[in-house]
Amino acid sequence: MAVGVELTAWQPASILTVFAALISGAVSRLLSKLRSIPASAVEIVLGIAFANLLGWHPDNNLTRTVSDAGLFMLLVSSGFESGEEVVANRLGSGASLALIGAFSAAVFALIGSVAVGFSSRVSLLFAVAVAPTSVGIASRTFADLGLMRSRLASLVLAVAVIDDVVGIGLLLLAETFLISTGNSQQLVVLAASVAVPLALLAAIRLRRTRVESSGNRDPSSSLITSLLVVAALAIVAGGSIVVIAFFVGTALAMFSKRDSPMELSRLWRVGELIVPGFFFLAGTSVTVSMPALDTVVALVSMLIAVVMSRVIIGWIARKKVTDAVGFIVALIPRGEVSLVVLSAGEFARIISPSGYFAGVLMVVVTSVASPVLLSNRLSKHLPND
Repeated sequence: MAVGVELTAWQPASILTVFAALISGAVSRLLSKLRSIPASAVEIVLGIAFANLLGWHPDNNLTRTVSDAGLFMLLVSSGFESGEEVVANRLGSGASLALIGAFSAAVFALIGSVAVGFSSRVSLLFAVAVAPTSVGIASRTFADLGLMRSRLASLVLAVAVIDDVVGIGLLLLAETFLISTGNSQQLVVLAASVAVPLALLAAIRLRRTRVESSGNRDPSSSLITSLLVVAALAIVAGGSIVVIAFFVGTALAMFSKRDSPMELSRLWRVGELIVPGFFFLAGTSVTVSMPALDTVVALVSMLIAVVMSRVIIGWIARKKVTDAVGFIVALIPRGEVSLVVLSAGEFARIISPSGYFAGVLMVVVTSVASPVLLSNRLSKHLPND
């Protein structure tokens, strides 16, 4: 819904935008080293500046493919680095925190939006958009800080992964039962979006138990898991790609030979090239303009809902983490699933340009502020875990 020049996939401007997205990683890494600013925040800001200076806001098959590929590789690498710890030790405690956080954020946003005069449908949209935490931005921030294997990172990612399952479920429930007439196809997608990641998780945990008991890794299991993932993607049609990608990385970590990192080195090099594209292209969807009053009100309402829900689960988890404030800040960013919500199906038909702008601003503000605040926080209070 960005305002600007409409570009087809193979126009020179679209190709130039994708090229800029791919090379933004080099710029972000340089600035991150010079100024200690998280790379994801730099890439989002670069995307905003690029799109608005040139007036290009391409949204076509080419840019969507590059963005989706970057997101997928980001989450695969996140699962590879920390997924084993998340699956083994953190999903139990993360599940309760995620459910409390997602539903409290949705309730706060719903109440706030209705209270300031938004329609019930738009209020529902905002409620669903604030529920899921961004796995991608959270994991990238910890990776930039060199803390992907910390206890804090594993708990944050466990909460974020389950948050995304809840967010996808809320989106499909809302579209099926509250906005549309409720067709059987949406019910199938809803069931698959929740059931397939849970089935994949169960398979990974079962295989992990067997591997631990035998003391040997089974490389062939990665192929089996990959086939399951392909089938899951075909069924869900992208609905749970965030969760599935994370578990793909987890499966690769569990079923590959850790003492032979060269097996995956080419994969990671490709990932380092295309991951920045996701964040850069997220920034290009933002049209900078003077926001209307209802945009500001909606933005403030959603930000309050996000912060209040994070404070609640931070207080609940205060005994599980050494830095409760860092835990709260790490869970603030909304991201990939929120952007899907804002442009999905029936919701895309009811949201106004100002409402969409407010939602995207909410994603941008939380995605940029959280990494910067977390970096500053942990540089002074590095968790001893």
